[in-house]
Amino acid sequence: MRWLMSAVADEFGEALLVLGDFWSDLEGLVANAATFGFAMLGHVTDEHFDE
Repeated sequence: MRWLMSAVADEFGEALLVLGDFWSDLEGLVANAATFGFAMLGHVTDEHFDE
């Protein structure tokens, strides 16, 4: 039974590592998209108020 628990823990740990890598990539993408979105929003509002 112990070897089974060990195997499950190993697989689970590996899955968590992959998920962690994916999550950090996703976090970077979301941050970039948010930054771009706010920059565009600022650009549009600046143009609107300049008129």
